[in-house]
Order: sequence, then structure tokens, then C-alpha cells
Amino acid sequence: MNKKIILTGSRGFVGKNILRYFKKKKINLIKIQTKKFLEKNISFKNVSHILHVGFDMSKENINITKQLKIIKKMSKKALENNTKIIFISSSSHGQSKNRKLFINSNYHKAKNICEKYLIRNSKNNLKYIILRVFNLYGPGQKEGYIVSDAILRIINNKKKSLEILNNQNLRDFIFIDDLVSAIFNCIHYNVNNKILEVGNGKSYSVKYIYKKIAFLLKKKQKFIYTKPFKSNPFITKALISETKKIIKWKPFFDIEKGLSITVKKK
Repeated sequence: MNKKIILTGSRGFVGKNILRYFKKKKINLIKIQTKKFLEKNISFKNVSHILHVGFDMSKENINITKQLKIIKKMSKKALENNTKIIFISSSSHGQSKNRKLFINSNYHKAKNICEKYLIRNSKNNLKYIILRVFNLYGPGQKEGYIVSDAILRIINNKKKSLEILNNQNLRDFIFIDDLVSAIFNCIHYNVNNKILEVGNGKSYSVKYIYKKIAFLLKKKQKFIYTKPFKSNPFITKALISETKKIIKWKPFFDIEKGLSITVKKK
């Protein structure tokens, strides 16, 4: 694949895995810190795509205005150079023909605002792909996510029991390698102006995740399920039929295989 691609967020969980995967594919990635789009002019000569992975992960303290400024600057340069933006967004819900982002924090609001800006500017010939990613997990993921937190809590727990909130919540989990392969296929198949969901298409309870991780860690652990048993949203599930069709992709790692790899590398 003879393309030059700009990657933001190369130091993060997703970015590091993109670098590893794309290196194997012998693709030239240009690593640029996200904030540099506001600080200096960047050469877009022969650049086909921008993989915008470097998004502020603060939940409530995120600077929404700054994130939008970055998208605006990025979009301007993309339009000038016929470059496509691949934007990593968050999970969605609703009827199949009217899917919307879950908005539970300022982080989700920022994602939503940036999505709308990209979609609106497609009328000006801006080319984009929005990937709505569900519950991501894998080796090396930091704290603050269901799987990574479950592993750390079980490993570090010194008591006979462990309390779990929202144990009945059902979530769609996607292994990091499956996300990266989906990103690669978006570039390989030259997709334009699409919103695609990236998940497994199946939902598993938080209770199941904790029990499976304890089993894989070979740790006898008693769990106490405390209120609230559910939160809003109660269930997430990616609709991946269109994703499979458009980018010739499907998730390779089921939940058991993905968790097994993640736990072994912890």
C-alpha cells in the first residue's frame, strides 16, 4: 500500500497498536501530536489519510472548544490537500436507521460535536470515515475501562470478596487488534463518508467479564453484587453488518480469546 498517513495519538493505547500493525504492513505513518495542528503548519504532500486517534480522554474536564478547533484545522488542511480523515468516535444506540452517540459526559459531547462538524463539511467535499468504537480492551490498556479495571481489581484484591456495581449491564466488547484491522481496511478499500460501528455484535454482562477474568487468573474470588445493578444505558451492542460489507471486515477475536490474551500479558 503506497500511502503516507498522518497519525495523531501515537503514544496512546490505540496509537501504539496502530503503529505495530501498520509497521508489519510496511505503511509509512507520520506521527504528529494532536496539539501540533494548532501550533504549526504541517506538510500534507502525498498524504492520503489522517488517523485522528489523539483525542483528550478527560471525561468532564475536557476542553470541548479545543477539540473542535483541532478538527476544524485538520478539516481545512484535508480539504486543501484532498486528504481523508478517519475519526475514532464512541459507541452509539437507537434504531438501525437512526443511530446516535451515547452522551453521558463532556467527552461524549465533544465526540458528537466533532462528528457533526465532519458530516456537515462533507457538503464542501470533505472526505471522512467515522468509526464508532464500542468497549475497547486489550493488553496495555490503562485503568478506567471495564476490562482493565476488572483485571487490576481482581489481582490486587486481598479480601475474600469483591464488590461489583452495575453487574447486570450488558456491553459489546471489541479487542484492540480487531479495531486496528478495521482501521486498516478503511484505508485499503478507500471508503468515503461513512459512519461505521466497530464491535463484536454481541453483548456480555459485567458480571460475566469479572467471572471470566477470575477464572483465567486462576483466582478463587467471591463477588458481591451491589446496587445499582444497572446503569443507563443498560445495554450496548454494535450493528456491524454494514461494517462487514463495506470494508470486508469482521471481528476475529471472540470475548474468551481476547480476554485470555489480555490476562496473559498483564
